Amino acid sequence: MDFQSFIQSGLLEAYVAGQCTAAERQEVARMAEQHPEVRAELAQIEQALENFAVANAIAPPPGLKDRILDQIDNLPQSNNAPGSNSNQGNSGSSALRIFQGLAVVLAAAAAFFFW
Repeated sequence: MDFQSFIQSGLLEAYVAGQCTAAERQEVARMAEQHPEVRAELAQIEQALENFAVANAIAPPPGLKDRILDQIDNLPQSNNAPGSNSNQGNSGSSALRIFQGLAVVLAAAAAFFFW
């Protein structure tokens, strides 16, 4: 496959979006290594996606960071050593829930900014 038809195949866009298989990722890497035109097109697609994300970014509500940090600061403190096997009870569970919630919020924000 010549590099022009490779560029027009849509595989580079799928690569940048993270929607291709391992074999396709290897193929894109090989073609980008061999052809500067493919490498330039890949950089252009990445830049266009970044520009789109920046242009459509939505700022989080004011005070969200402070509220999250306050919740983290107000978690019960444990005097257990990090490697100890003692039961943490609700403090470990609530900290885990907060971090899981933050992970979901961050994943949703990342997905929104990506699209």
